[in-house]
Amino acid sequence: MNRPHLQNPAPANPIVRLLMFVGATVMLALSLFLGAMIFLVLLGLGLVLGLVLMARVWWIRRKLIAAHEAMRQRQGGSQGGGPYTQRPGSPDNRGDVIEGEYRREE
Repeated sequence: MNRPHLQNPAPANPIVRLLMFVGATVMLALSLFLGAMIFLVLLGLGLVLGLVLMARVWWIRRKLIAAHEAMRQRQGGSQGGGPYTQRPGSPDNRGDVIEGEYRREE
């Protein structure tokens, strides 16, 4: 198969070459500009969605903390009351032991 139009794809006329160069440059610039605009739009959408998600997590966390504090107040104040805390009136009271600490008896 002989394809003469594929052997020399560049035109011989310098004016046509110049017009093709200008057209290719304009198309490259437009494609880069359009790509940058699409990237910036997607970046902006990602930032807005991230801010909305952060605000939603903050709002839920704030409500959970408020509900936890209300529950602690209903149960008798904020004395702790965990399984390892000694209350002042308990018979095992051997002094002030803070939750998480221990005392060795010798």
